[in-house]
Amino acid sequence: MKKNKKFKVWMVTRIDQCIILAKYLNDKGILVRWDSFIRLKKSGFLRFFFPYSKRILDDKLTKISGNHYLPEIISRTLNFFKFKKNILASDMILAKLARYNAPDNFDILHGQGPYSLESGVLAKKMGKKFIYEISGQMQKTRQRQLGPIYKKYKLNLDTGINYLQKRRALEAKIADAIIVPSKYLKKELCSMGYDKKKIYTYNHDSNLSKELLTIKKVTNKKKFIIVFVGEISIAKGLQHVISVQKKLQSLGFISELHIFGRDKHNFLKLDTDTFNIFFHGQVRKNILKKYYSKSDLLILPSYTEGSPLVVFEAMAAALPVITTEESGSLVVHNHNGYICKPNDEKKMLYFVKKLIKERDLCHRMGLISRKIYKKKMRISYQEQIVNIYIKVLSKI
Repeated sequence: MKKNKKFKVWMVTRIDQCIILAKYLNDKGILVRWDSFIRLKKSGFLRFFFPYSKRILDDKLTKISGNHYLPEIISRTLNFFKFKKNILASDMILAKLARYNAPDNFDILHGQGPYSLESGVLAKKMGKKFIYEISGQMQKTRQRQLGPIYKKYKLNLDTGINYLQKRRALEAKIADAIIVPSKYLKKELCSMGYDKKKIYTYNHDSNLSKELLTIKKVTNKKKFIIVFVGEISIAKGLQHVISVQKKLQSLGFISELHIFGRDKHNFLKLDTDTFNIFFHGQVRKNILKKYYSKSDLLILPSYTEGSPLVVFEAMAAALPVITTEESGSLVVHNHNGYICKPNDEKKMLYFVKKLIKERDLCHRMGLISRKIYKKKMRISYQEQIVNIYIKVLSKI
Protein backbone atom coordinates (compact mmCIF):
# COMPACT_ATOMS: atom_id res chain seq x y z
CA MET A 1 0.00 0.00 0.00
CA LYS A 2 1.31 3.44 -0.88
CA LYS A 3 1.97 5.71 2.06
CA ASN A 4 -0.34 8.44 0.76
CA LYS A 5 -3.29 6.12 0.18
CA LYS A 6 -6.06 6.69 2.69
CA PHE A 7 -7.25 3.78 4.80
CA LYS A 8 -9.93 3.38 7.46
CA VAL A 9 -9.58 2.14 11.02
CA TRP A 10 -12.08 0.50 13.36
CA MET A 11 -11.05 0.42 17.02
CA VAL A 12 -12.22 -1.92 19.78
CA THR A 13 -10.18 -0.71 22.72
CA ARG A 14 -9.96 0.70 26.21
CA ILE A 15 -10.43 4.44 26.51
CA ASP A 16 -7.51 5.59 28.66
CA GLN A 17 -4.92 3.75 26.52
CA CYS A 18 -6.22 5.07 23.21
CA ILE A 19 -7.53 8.62 23.70
CA ILE A 20 -4.60 10.26 21.93
CA LEU A 21 -4.70 7.81 19.03
CA ALA A 22 -8.48 8.04 18.63
CA LYS A 23 -8.32 11.85 18.45
CA TYR A 24 -5.53 11.75 15.90
CA LEU A 25 -7.29 9.20 13.68
CA ASN A 26 -10.58 11.07 13.93
CA ASP A 27 -8.96 14.41 13.07
CA LYS A 28 -7.41 12.76 10.01
CA GLY A 29 -10.77 11.35 8.93
CA ILE A 30 -9.46 7.79 9.31
CA LEU A 31 -11.50 6.52 12.26
CA VAL A 32 -14.83 4.99 11.23
CA ARG A 33 -15.89 3.47 14.56
CA TRP A 34 -14.58 3.20 18.13
CA ASP A 35 -16.20 0.49 20.26
CA SER A 36 -15.45 1.22 23.90
CA PHE A 37 -16.92 1.49 27.34
CA ILE A 38 -18.58 4.76 28.41
CA ARG A 39 -16.98 7.93 27.06
CA LEU A 40 -18.03 11.06 28.95
CA LYS A 41 -18.49 14.50 27.36
CA LYS A 42 -16.29 17.29 28.59
CA SER A 43 -19.38 19.49 28.43
CA GLY A 44 -21.70 16.92 30.04
CA PHE A 45 -23.04 16.96 33.61
CA LEU A 46 -21.50 13.56 34.45
CA ARG A 47 -18.07 15.20 34.60
CA PHE A 48 -19.10 16.65 37.98
CA PHE A 49 -19.63 13.14 39.38
CA PHE A 50 -16.34 11.79 37.96
CA PRO A 51 -13.97 14.79 38.12
CA TYR A 52 -10.76 12.75 37.83
CA SER A 53 -11.97 10.29 35.23
CA LYS A 54 -9.79 9.58 32.20
CA ARG A 55 -13.01 9.00 30.29
CA ILE A 56 -13.83 12.71 30.04
CA LEU A 57 -13.12 13.56 26.40
CA ASP A 58 -13.75 16.29 23.87
CA ASP A 59 -17.36 16.12 22.77
CA LYS A 60 -16.52 15.04 19.22
CA LEU A 61 -14.75 11.94 20.54
CA THR A 62 -17.86 10.89 22.46
CA LYS A 63 -19.97 11.19 19.30
CA ILE A 64 -17.98 8.57 17.36
CA SER A 65 -20.09 5.44 16.90
CA GLY A 66 -19.45 2.70 19.47
CA ASN A 67 -19.80 4.59 22.77
CA HIS A 68 -21.43 1.81 24.83
CA TYR A 69 -23.23 2.34 28.14
CA LEU A 70 -24.87 -1.10 28.40
CA PRO A 71 -21.80 -3.18 29.41
CA GLU A 72 -21.01 -1.00 32.41
CA ILE A 73 -24.61 -0.47 33.48
CA ILE A 74 -25.03 -4.24 33.68
CA SER A 75 -21.59 -4.70 35.28
CA ARG A 76 -22.24 -2.13 38.00
CA THR A 77 -25.66 -3.65 38.70
CA LEU A 78 -24.12 -7.11 39.06
CA ASN A 79 -21.38 -5.69 41.29
CA PHE A 80 -24.02 -4.08 43.51
CA PHE A 81 -25.55 -7.51 44.04
CA LYS A 82 -22.08 -8.97 44.82
CA PHE A 83 -21.85 -10.95 41.59
CA LYS A 84 -18.12 -11.68 41.40
CA LYS A 85 -17.83 -11.98 37.63
CA ASN A 86 -19.22 -8.56 36.77
CA ILE A 87 -16.07 -7.70 34.78
CA LEU A 88 -16.49 -10.85 32.71
CA ALA A 89 -20.03 -9.75 31.92
CA SER A 90 -19.03 -6.22 30.88
CA ASP A 91 -16.16 -7.37 28.68
CA MET A 92 -18.20 -10.02 26.91
CA ILE A 93 -21.12 -7.67 26.31
CA LEU A 94 -18.74 -5.13 24.77
CA ALA A 95 -17.23 -7.89 22.60
CA LYS A 96 -20.66 -8.94 21.29
CA LEU A 97 -21.84 -5.36 20.70
CA ALA A 98 -18.68 -4.57 18.76
CA ARG A 99 -19.00 -7.69 16.59
CA TYR A 100 -22.67 -7.23 15.73
CA ASN A 101 -22.34 -3.52 14.98
CA ALA A 102 -19.23 -3.87 12.83
CA PRO A 103 -18.69 -1.27 10.09
CA ASP A 104 -18.33 -2.28 6.44
CA ASN A 105 -15.85 0.36 5.36
CA PHE A 106 -12.64 -0.39 7.23
CA ASP A 107 -9.19 -1.70 6.34
CA ILE A 108 -7.77 -2.24 9.83
CA LEU A 109 -9.27 -3.45 13.07
CA HIS A 110 -7.22 -2.12 15.98
CA GLY A 111 -8.14 -4.40 18.88
CA GLN A 112 -7.15 -4.42 22.52
CA GLY A 113 -8.13 -6.19 25.71
CA PRO A 114 -10.17 -9.41 25.80
CA TYR A 115 -13.08 -7.90 23.86
CA SER A 116 -11.84 -7.99 20.26
CA LEU A 117 -11.76 -11.74 19.55
CA GLU A 118 -15.08 -11.95 17.72
CA SER A 119 -14.36 -8.73 15.83
CA GLY A 120 -10.89 -10.02 14.96
CA VAL A 121 -12.29 -13.26 13.53
CA LEU A 122 -14.80 -11.24 11.50
CA ALA A 123 -12.12 -8.85 10.20
CA LYS A 124 -9.98 -11.72 8.98
CA LYS A 125 -12.98 -13.37 7.25
CA MET A 126 -13.56 -10.06 5.47
CA GLY A 127 -9.95 -9.96 4.30
CA LYS A 128 -9.10 -7.02 6.59
CA LYS A 129 -6.06 -6.64 8.83
CA PHE A 130 -6.39 -7.35 12.56
CA ILE A 131 -3.80 -5.45 14.60
CA TYR A 132 -3.81 -6.39 18.27
CA GLU A 133 -2.41 -4.09 20.93
CA ILE A 134 -0.92 -5.63 24.09
CA SER A 135 -0.16 -2.88 26.59
CA GLY A 136 0.63 -5.09 29.61
CA GLN A 137 2.08 -8.50 30.37
CA MET A 138 0.18 -11.69 29.59
CA GLN A 139 -1.20 -13.77 32.46
CA LYS A 140 1.58 -16.38 32.45
CA THR A 141 4.26 -13.71 32.83
CA ARG A 142 2.34 -11.82 35.51
CA GLN A 143 1.98 -15.01 37.53
CA ARG A 144 5.75 -15.47 37.46
CA GLN A 145 6.45 -11.82 38.27
CA LEU A 146 3.88 -11.36 41.04
CA GLY A 147 3.60 -14.82 42.59
CA PRO A 148 6.44 -14.49 45.15
CA ILE A 149 5.49 -11.02 46.40
CA TYR A 150 1.81 -11.93 46.81
CA LYS A 151 2.86 -15.06 48.67
CA LYS A 152 5.06 -12.98 50.98
CA TYR A 153 2.08 -10.81 51.92
CA LYS A 154 -0.24 -13.84 52.15
CA LEU A 155 -2.54 -12.45 49.49
CA ASN A 156 -4.38 -14.38 46.81
CA LEU A 157 -2.72 -13.75 43.48
CA ASP A 158 -5.08 -12.05 41.06
CA THR A 159 -3.87 -11.83 37.46
CA GLY A 160 -7.30 -11.45 35.92
CA ILE A 161 -10.19 -13.75 35.04
CA ASN A 162 -8.78 -16.91 33.43
CA TYR A 163 -11.36 -16.99 30.64
CA LEU A 164 -10.61 -13.41 29.63
CA GLN A 165 -6.87 -14.01 29.77
CA LYS A 166 -7.24 -17.01 27.46
CA ARG A 167 -9.10 -14.75 25.05
CA ARG A 168 -6.14 -12.34 25.06
CA ALA A 169 -3.85 -15.21 24.07
CA LEU A 170 -6.19 -16.23 21.24
CA GLU A 171 -6.50 -12.65 19.99
CA ALA A 172 -2.71 -12.35 19.86
CA LYS A 173 -2.46 -15.69 18.06
CA ILE A 174 -4.85 -14.83 15.22
CA ALA A 175 -3.74 -11.20 14.81
CA ASP A 176 -1.91 -10.16 11.66
CA ALA A 177 0.30 -7.96 13.80
CA ILE A 178 0.87 -7.36 17.51
CA ILE A 179 1.89 -3.92 18.75
CA VAL A 180 3.56 -3.42 22.14
CA PRO A 181 4.95 -0.37 24.00
CA SER A 182 8.37 -1.77 24.94
CA LYS A 183 11.16 -4.09 23.83
CA TYR A 184 10.90 -5.86 27.18
CA LEU A 185 7.29 -6.82 26.46
CA LYS A 186 8.24 -7.97 22.95
CA LYS A 187 10.98 -10.16 24.42
CA GLU A 188 8.49 -11.75 26.84
CA LEU A 189 6.01 -12.47 24.04
CA CYS A 190 8.72 -14.04 21.90
CA SER A 191 9.71 -16.28 24.82
CA MET A 192 6.08 -17.44 24.94
CA GLY A 193 6.19 -18.53 21.31
CA TYR A 194 4.71 -15.55 19.47
CA ASP A 195 6.27 -14.81 16.09
CA LYS A 196 8.70 -11.90 16.53
CA LYS A 197 8.26 -10.96 12.85
CA LYS A 198 4.69 -9.84 13.53
CA ILE A 199 5.48 -7.91 16.74
CA TYR A 200 6.04 -4.16 16.40
CA THR A 201 7.15 -1.82 19.19
CA TYR A 202 6.19 1.81 19.71
CA ASN A 203 6.68 4.44 22.39
CA HIS A 204 3.45 5.30 24.17
CA ASP A 205 2.80 8.78 25.52
CA SER A 206 0.33 10.88 27.50
CA ASN A 207 -1.10 14.34 26.86
CA LEU A 208 0.36 15.47 30.17
CA SER A 209 3.92 14.75 28.98
CA LYS A 210 3.73 17.50 26.38
CA GLU A 211 2.70 20.02 29.02
CA LEU A 212 5.48 18.90 31.35
CA LEU A 213 8.10 19.66 28.70
CA THR A 214 7.54 23.37 29.30
CA ILE A 215 7.42 23.49 33.10
CA LYS A 216 10.15 25.27 35.01
CA LYS A 217 11.86 23.23 37.68
CA VAL A 218 11.65 24.61 41.22
CA THR A 219 14.44 23.06 43.25
CA ASN A 220 14.79 23.17 47.03
CA LYS A 221 18.36 22.33 47.99
CA LYS A 222 17.42 21.93 51.64
CA LYS A 223 14.82 19.27 50.97
CA PHE A 224 14.81 16.27 48.58
CA ILE A 225 11.36 15.46 47.19
CA ILE A 226 10.55 11.98 45.88
CA VAL A 227 7.38 11.30 43.92
CA PHE A 228 5.56 8.03 43.24
CA VAL A 229 2.70 8.01 40.72
CA GLY A 230 0.72 4.82 40.32
CA GLU A 231 -1.66 2.41 41.98
CA ILE A 232 -1.12 1.98 45.73
CA SER A 233 -0.28 -1.69 45.46
CA ILE A 234 2.48 -4.18 46.08
CA ALA A 235 2.64 -4.92 42.33
CA LYS A 236 3.87 -1.36 41.77
CA GLY A 237 6.50 -1.85 44.50
CA LEU A 238 5.24 1.01 46.64
CA GLN A 239 6.16 -0.90 49.81
CA HIS A 240 9.81 -0.62 48.81
CA VAL A 241 9.59 3.12 48.13
CA ILE A 242 8.02 3.64 51.57
CA SER A 243 10.76 1.55 53.16
CA VAL A 244 13.46 3.64 51.45
CA GLN A 245 11.87 6.87 52.67
CA LYS A 246 11.73 5.56 56.23
CA LYS A 247 15.41 4.64 56.09
CA LEU A 248 16.29 8.08 54.74
CA GLN A 249 14.52 9.61 57.73
CA SER A 250 16.34 7.36 60.20
CA LEU A 251 19.66 8.39 58.62
CA GLY A 252 18.87 12.07 59.05
CA PHE A 253 18.21 13.01 55.42
CA ILE A 254 15.66 15.77 54.86
CA SER A 255 13.35 14.18 52.33
CA GLU A 256 9.66 13.81 51.52
CA LEU A 257 7.72 11.13 49.66
CA HIS A 258 4.57 12.21 47.81
CA ILE A 259 2.31 9.42 46.55
CA PHE A 260 -0.40 9.81 43.89
CA GLY A 261 -2.79 7.09 42.78
CA ARG A 262 -5.87 5.07 43.55
CA ASP A 263 -6.00 2.71 46.50
CA LYS A 264 -5.72 -1.05 46.22
CA HIS A 265 -3.63 -2.27 49.15
CA ASN A 266 -4.51 0.18 51.91
CA PHE A 267 -2.35 -1.62 54.45
CA LEU A 268 0.63 0.07 52.79
CA LYS A 269 -0.50 3.32 54.41
CA LEU A 270 -0.05 1.97 57.93
CA ASP A 271 2.76 3.40 60.06
CA THR A 272 3.65 6.20 57.66
CA ASP A 273 2.45 9.27 59.57
CA THR A 274 5.77 10.30 61.09
CA PHE A 275 8.05 9.75 58.10
CA ASN A 276 7.19 12.68 55.79
CA ILE A 277 5.10 10.39 53.61
CA PHE A 278 2.03 11.99 52.02
CA PHE A 279 -0.81 10.21 50.22
CA HIS A 280 -2.68 12.50 47.80
CA GLY A 281 -4.97 10.00 46.06
CA GLN A 282 -6.07 10.73 42.50
CA VAL A 283 -5.74 14.40 41.66
CA ARG A 284 -6.30 16.80 38.80
CA LYS A 285 -3.43 17.15 36.38
CA ASN A 286 -2.62 20.73 37.45
CA ILE A 287 -1.81 19.45 40.95
CA LEU A 288 0.29 16.62 39.52
CA LYS A 289 2.11 19.13 37.31
CA LYS A 290 2.95 21.22 40.38
CA TYR A 291 4.53 18.25 42.13
CA TYR A 292 6.41 17.13 39.04
CA SER A 293 7.88 20.65 38.83
CA LYS A 294 9.14 20.71 42.41
CA SER A 295 10.17 17.06 42.80
CA ASP A 296 13.71 15.74 42.47
CA LEU A 297 13.10 12.08 41.64
CA LEU A 298 10.47 9.55 40.53
CA ILE A 299 10.71 6.02 41.93
CA LEU A 300 8.63 3.24 40.34
CA PRO A 301 9.98 -0.21 41.30
CA SER A 302 7.18 -2.05 39.52
CA TYR A 303 7.09 -5.84 39.30
CA THR A 304 5.12 -5.88 36.04
CA GLU A 305 4.27 -3.30 33.37
CA GLY A 306 3.97 -2.74 29.67
CA SER A 307 5.63 0.66 29.65
CA PRO A 308 4.33 3.06 32.34
CA LEU A 309 3.18 6.47 31.15
CA VAL A 310 4.29 8.04 34.44
CA VAL A 311 7.93 7.41 33.50
CA PHE A 312 7.39 9.29 30.23
CA GLU A 313 5.81 12.12 32.22
CA ALA A 314 8.65 12.24 34.76
CA MET A 315 11.25 12.28 31.99
CA ALA A 316 9.41 15.07 30.18
CA ALA A 317 9.40 16.94 33.52
CA ALA A 318 13.21 16.57 33.67
CA LEU A 319 13.32 14.09 36.54
CA PRO A 320 15.76 11.24 36.99
CA VAL A 321 13.97 7.91 37.48
CA ILE A 322 14.67 4.82 39.56
CA THR A 323 12.75 1.89 38.12
CA THR A 324 13.02 -1.76 37.09
CA GLU A 325 13.72 -3.71 33.92
CA GLU A 326 10.20 -5.12 34.26
CA SER A 327 8.75 -1.65 33.75
CA GLY A 328 9.92 -1.64 30.12
CA SER A 329 10.71 2.06 30.36
CA LEU A 330 13.06 4.41 28.49
CA VAL A 331 15.38 4.79 31.47
CA VAL A 332 19.06 4.17 30.74
CA HIS A 333 21.00 2.95 33.78
CA ASN A 334 23.58 5.43 35.08
CA HIS A 335 22.51 7.92 32.42
CA ASN A 336 19.12 9.39 33.31
CA GLY A 337 18.41 7.20 36.33
CA TYR A 338 18.95 3.73 37.67
CA ILE A 339 17.59 0.24 37.00
CA CYS A 340 17.33 -2.24 39.86
CA LYS A 341 15.37 -5.34 40.77
CA PRO A 342 11.86 -4.60 42.13
CA ASN A 343 12.66 -5.73 45.68
CA ASP A 344 16.26 -4.48 45.92
CA GLU A 345 15.72 -1.81 48.58
CA LYS A 346 19.44 -1.73 49.39
CA LYS A 347 20.32 -0.54 45.89
CA MET A 348 17.37 1.84 45.75
CA LEU A 349 18.51 3.45 48.97
CA TYR A 350 22.08 3.67 47.70
CA PHE A 351 20.98 5.40 44.48
CA VAL A 352 18.68 7.86 46.29
CA LYS A 353 21.41 8.77 48.78
CA LYS A 354 23.81 9.33 45.87
CA LEU A 355 21.37 11.73 44.19
CA ILE A 356 20.72 13.59 47.46
CA LYS A 357 24.45 14.03 48.11
CA GLU A 358 25.26 14.91 44.50
CA ARG A 359 22.58 17.40 43.55
CA ASP A 360 24.43 18.44 40.38
CA LEU A 361 24.33 14.81 39.22
CA CYS A 362 20.61 14.69 39.99
CA HIS A 363 20.06 17.85 37.95
CA ARG A 364 22.11 16.56 34.99
CA MET A 365 20.28 13.25 34.97
CA GLY A 366 16.99 15.12 34.90
CA LEU A 367 18.07 17.15 31.87
CA ILE A 368 19.18 13.95 30.13
CA SER A 369 15.74 12.44 30.88
CA ARG A 370 14.06 15.28 29.05
CA LYS A 371 16.54 15.01 26.18
CA ILE A 372 15.89 11.25 25.80
CA TYR A 373 12.13 11.82 25.91
CA LYS A 374 12.32 14.45 23.16
CA LYS A 375 14.47 12.19 20.98
CA LYS A 376 12.26 9.13 21.44
CA MET A 377 9.09 11.12 20.79
CA ARG A 378 10.42 13.02 17.78
CA ILE A 379 7.91 10.91 15.89
CA SER A 380 4.73 11.11 17.97
CA TYR A 381 3.04 8.06 19.43
CA GLN A 382 0.14 8.46 17.00
CA GLU A 383 2.42 8.70 13.98
CA GLN A 384 4.35 5.64 15.12
CA ILE A 385 1.10 3.64 15.20
CA VAL A 386 0.02 4.88 11.76
CA ASN A 387 3.45 3.95 10.37
CA ILE A 388 2.91 0.43 11.73
CA TYR A 389 -0.53 0.36 10.05
CA ILE A 390 1.13 1.23 6.74
CA LYS A 391 3.79 -1.48 7.15
CA VAL A 392 1.15 -4.11 7.90
CA LEU A 393 -1.08 -3.05 5.00
CA SER A 394 1.90 -3.08 2.63
CA LYS A 395 2.20 -6.83 3.23
CA ILE A 396 -1.13 -7.52 1.50
